[in-house]
Amino acid sequence: YNQQHLYLNPPNLKELDGFFWIILKDKAINEVLEIVTVPASIVRPYHPVHMEIITTRRDQLELSPAKFYCSLTIEEAVNSSFVDHLVDIAIMGVNWDPVPNTISNMMVAMTTQGKNLTSVPFGQIDLTGETNLSRELLKQKSTRESVFITPVLSVIPKRFDNPYGCQAVFTVPRSYLENQVAFYLIVRDENSFADSRNPLPGTIVAYTQILDDDLQSSLYARQDKNIYVPLIWESSSPMYRSLGQSKASIQLAVYNLDKNEEYLDANLGRSLPEKSFGSPSIKDSRLDINQDNKQRWELLTKELQQKQELIHRLMKENDEKSDSIKLTGSEIIELRRQIKMLQNENAVLRKRVHEEEEIDLKAVISKEIEQMNNEELKIKIVKIANMYRNERSRNEEFEKIIKQAHEEVNEAWKYKQELDKLRQKHETDLQKLQKVQSQVDKIKTYRETIKKQEAIIARMEKLLDKTLKDTQKARESVEELEKLRTENLQLKKQLRESAYGTGGEEAQAEVRRLEGLVYELRQQLQSKRPETGQTDSEADKIRLEVELQRANLRVQAMQEEMDSNAIKYAKEISHYKALLAEKQSVLSSLKGGEFSMS
Repeated sequence: YNQQHLYLNPPNLKELDGFFWIILKDKAINEVLEIVTVPASIVRPYHPVHMEIITTRRDQLELSPAKFYCSLTIEEAVNSSFVDHLVDIAIMGVNWDPVPNTISNMMVAMTTQGKNLTSVPFGQIDLTGETNLSRELLKQKSTRESVFITPVLSVIPKRFDNPYGCQAVFTVPRSYLENQVAFYLIVRDENSFADSRNPLPGTIVAYTQILDDDLQSSLYARQDKNIYVPLIWESSSPMYRSLGQSKASIQLAVYNLDKNEEYLDANLGRSLPEKSFGSPSIKDSRLDINQDNKQRWELLTKELQQKQELIHRLMKENDEKSDSIKLTGSEIIELRRQIKMLQNENAVLRKRVHEEEEIDLKAVISKEIEQMNNEELKIKIVKIANMYRNERSRNEEFEKIIKQAHEEVNEAWKYKQELDKLRQKHETDLQKLQKVQSQVDKIKTYRETIKKQEAIIARMEKLLDKTLKDTQKARESVEELEKLRTENLQLKKQLRESAYGTGGEEAQAEVRRLEGLVYELRQQLQSKRPETGQTDSEADKIRLEVELQRANLRVQAMQEEMDSNAIKYAKEISHYKALLAEKQSVLSSLKGGEFSMS
């Protein structure tokens, strides 16, 4: 339970064929609970198959069927390439700062081809319904990306008794380190799954970047192979709030498979499981600790046999690789020797062909000469001399033509160089012209902008002149208003003096004096007794009446003059009041216009 095992094939099995039998057995009662048969041909090497098997059995309350989870990976020797070989990616553990209290256990998943893992990739296989095992396995086999999952691990890293002291190991070909490898952290939230009886982690909370370069550097490192990769928290995870403030990093190391062989050689006499990694102290484990001695000896014997088979297989693979390398080296040496021999044979054959051509030419000339007499030889020599002369002249002409052609070629080459220079200069001038054209276009834009700004400035100047004129007019109107106010005050003062001043008081005093005089005269006239001199009294009476009449006329004239002056001054006051109101309205309108302009 919760273990990572390696089972070796029998020595007589040379091809991947047959079936894998997954048997779920109750050791207490020695009863087989479930049997799952997986065809071996449907599983791709180094491509894990993850299965969530829904059994036909129910839990104690018979509410839901029982489930168990397993992953199957086929590992085979890499014989198709002399460069590629197997490596172990060791999961040392996850380092926390600080250690979270909401997580009880976790798993680490490794993906290839840059796969974005969004859920735990267990394919559901229902044994209670229709058979869908082959369909699910074919679906997982057809996927391009591979996903490796560790057993359930504890939060605090522990050192286990294995070749690397790690918590889990993924064995893959070295070429997988160039396939965009990334790691994901899968945890179990105790707050969300407190009532669940399934301890399997199911929440992806963090991931790493692509680690191809880091893994290769760890593989080729001579001493310290450990690498510490920081984990990036998944913001969409429901546990982001509780884990987002903490820091975590995964510790990895990559080893060649030969270190595992050395470990097995050094520990053949010890009691070890078949390449087992994982914590046997996980909750709900069904391991039977109290086994009897017979079962223990059988287990040790089986383990020793498996280790011997593993050693035999690894030694055989090593011998096969050594033999293949030796065979390849001998083949390369043989090919080089054959190439050297072929080259020597080719040189000899070329020499023979040249010699045979010369021999054939000499043989033809000697036969013709033997058959000719002296006259024919002379004629032949003359013809050959003429032909030689003609060929010589032709050769000279050809040399002249070739020389002329050579001169023309040199001249054309010079022209070509000049043309290239002119083209380069033309391109440079064209670039400069484009820059100048762009500047000219900018100048046009600047001119239009300047024209617009000049028009705006002209309008602003006109508006400013108008504002200055209005301000000057307002100042003049204010001065004129002040003058009018001064004149109005002076007129009011004069009117007050003329209507209610000293002249009026004197006129009223004069009127009162005259009225008093008239009253006295009337009293005297009424109280006057008749005297003897009748002529004097009548004369006095007439004189007093005349004086009374004059006084009444003067009073009446003064009253009329006062009335006419009051009407006149009232009209002037109303006229000046209307003029003052008009000036005030003009001044207020000018002030309002000045404020709006500002």
